[in-house]
Amino acid sequence: EEPLPAPRADVITDIDSDAAAWRAAGVQVDVDELFKLQLSMARLAGADESIQTLRLWGKLYGRDADYFIAEGTGGKEEEDAEDKEAPETEANKHTYWVCQFAGGPWTQLAPVRPDAILVAKQI
Repeated sequence: EEPLPAPRADVITDIDSDAAAWRAAGVQVDVDELFKLQLSMARLAGADESIQTLRLWGKLYGRDADYFIAEGTGGKEEEDAEDKEAPETEANKHTYWVCQFAGGPWTQLAPVRPDAILVAKQI
């Protein structure tokens, strides 16, 4: 069995400070959930050395599932990179990861494509 990568906490923003700001705004944050998220984000950063910064962006409540969102810089490039929006346009300045539960596995989202931006502008 392959050993787990060493966690990297050096690239993660201070989740406790973020949580304090959320509490001040009236958003309830579970301490156990935050601890699990911090550990799983450190494992994510340890598994991908190209991640330069990482922060907990928030939580989206869906109809079928809820998702925690992490935002960062760096991250693995997709092989089909020619279809994505150029980084200098700021559309792909950050990389996003999602997981369905605190401590769960993170999935990197695909970069924004130019055709998706055009469709979004029509909404």
